[in-house]
Amino acid sequence: MGQNIVYERISFEAFYELRLKRDSPYKAQHLFGVAQDHAAGVFSGTDGVIEQITGQPPMGLEEFIRKHRAAFE
Repeated sequence: MGQNIVYERISFEAFYELRLKRDSPYKAQHLFGVAQDHAAGVFSGTDGVIEQITGQPPMGLEEFIRKHRAAFE
């Protein structure tokens, strides 16, 4: 608690370089690929699995952040 977190958009390459300083090359490469796929909309589709398991429809990333905004401030 009490830590200030600031969002700053950076390039995929800068993200990869930062991850290399903190993680193994394999994890950095994986996260780099996931970030690219997320930006390209690969994860944008939904199916009925989440609702079948939880009884609630899935929510998108933006909706989740809005709903839980206090956790990000």
